[in-house]
Amino acid sequence: MKGKLIKTGNQYLLRSESGDVLGITGGSTDGSKLSLKNCQAIERGYDLDELAIECMKNTINQETGGDNHKLSLMLGFQKGFQKALEILGDKKFTEEDIREAFAVARHIGKNSIAYEFEEWFDRHMKQQTEWDVDIEMEYIGECNGNNDDGCFQDSPAHNCGCFERKPKLDQDGCLILKRI
Repeated sequence: MKGKLIKTGNQYLLRSESGDVLGITGGSTDGSKLSLKNCQAIERGYDLDELAIECMKNTINQETGGDNHKLSLMLGFQKGFQKALEILGDKKFTEEDIREAFAVARHIGKNSIAYEFEEWFDRHMKQQTEWDVDIEMEYIGECNGNNDDGCFQDSPAHNCGCFERKPKLDQDGCLILKRI
């Protein structure tokens, strides 16, 4: 099932293709709750925990220190990655800096160039707040059709009504989303 994940301030909202609200971060536990961690991973394009685990698995001699060593590697990777983001975070221009540069260019008579760049900036550099996502689904139920041999639930003709297709939930009861 497809949907659109929308960032609203510090929270996220999931809408169906028809516009119905399917879930929110901090929502109830009735299958409409979204994991903040899952939503942030979709926004960023990476999951820091998965990167740390991958780094830990690829480290030479990880077996020599046991679980404490693995945990130290993972935490060290996470802290280092966060520190890198923090250091690099102030090394870029803000949207306001770019707009000020356009205003200066217009002021000194470079109107056509400034307007072209400003249009390009508006089209390409706005912070993304919406992502197309796929909601993981699963079959719930049991079928003893086909002479008690079971059904072929994934076959195109399967429609016996024994299975219900529902959104899959994680261990915290949150919908599982994947970026498309």
